[in-house]
Amino acid sequence: MKFVTFLIMVLLSPLVVADELCQGWEKKIEPDMQMAEAIFTHEAAKAANKALGELIETGRFDWFEPLNQQKIIYGYLLKTQAQKAIDLNGKQDIQSLREVQEFCRFLVEEAFYYD
Repeated sequence: MKFVTFLIMVLLSPLVVADELCQGWEKKIEPDMQMAEAIFTHEAAKAANKALGELIETGRFDWFEPLNQQKIIYGYLLKTQAQKAIDLNGKQDIQSLREVQEFCRFLVEEAFYYD
């Protein structure tokens, strides 16, 4: 139930990024399991961190909950590195930046929900 509440909270949170960094990358994950690029926000990462803390405190969880929370935090960190690289190098040819490639590779290959 906590996961559903967390998911609703994240999906209803304001989106910070207007353009997707990974446009044109072929998605390798089934659409119903794919984490959207827009989910990787500062607010979502903080909420995931808080949810992990609650799991640690209570010791009660479904097997997939910590894994999903970790992916949200990791995805946010990768996206933050990609954004910083874009800020340093300019917005032209962002797909060639290593940090953007790392984030997009994560997004299309690993950013899925366990359930």
